[in-house]
Amino acid sequence: MTHPIYPHGELFSLADNLWQVEGSLAFPLKRNMTVYRHTDGRLLLYSVIALEEKGMLALEALGTPTWVVVPHPLHKMDLPFYRNRYPHIQVLSVEQSPVHGVVVDGDPFVQLSSLGIRVTDVPGLKFREIVLSLPIPSGGYALCVCDILSKAQKSSGLRGWLLSLLGPPSGFGVARIVRFGQIKDKKKVRDWLIKLSEESSDYQMLLFAHGPAVKNDFKQHLLKAATTI
Repeated sequence: MTHPIYPHGELFSLADNLWQVEGSLAFPLKRNMTVYRHTDGRLLLYSVIALEEKGMLALEALGTPTWVVVPHPLHKMDLPFYRNRYPHIQVLSVEQSPVHGVVVDGDPFVQLSSLGIRVTDVPGLKFREIVLSLPIPSGGYALCVCDILSKAQKSSGLRGWLLSLLGPPSGFGVARIVRFGQIKDKKKVRDWLIKLSEESSDYQMLLFAHGPAVKNDFKQHLLKAATTI
């Protein structure tokens, strides 16, 4: 059975070792896959998106796909596509039982610790969401989150109305659909965001599974996000 591939853009560079590609779904929501290249050329894929053959060849031109991080229970639909294409790719998840029919090879906290990548998860959620701090050559880190933070996606008509209704208030922060459906302890999430804001000098950019990257005013963005819970 052919795996469904939804319309997507091309890989675009965020740093010398960091890329994203924007994809879509059957319903009106854009989503991002983040690609990180280790110094030895191995690639880490976060929140994978199945790409057309041209896109997969462009991905392979960047390095060797080696790890897939499952950041969130809802971000796993394209795992079988990657396992089929790369049988030896390591699927990393905090859930050790098979994910969407794909056997898990390891825990990201254990497997990525030797790569200089900081691995954390968001406190206070109903699900575990894995967050990566990815070192970039210019110094500092790119903070890569999944659903807990997002930036509004430009759209019009019914799609735009739905995204504004369910998305983050004022265009950035914790989306309303996440606030109501995924948060168990608002204070823990709020405290986590405030703590991140105090560490904001470590970061060069904030990356999301939904919405474009933020590349400046990190402290203000994170403090604003804390008010949207």
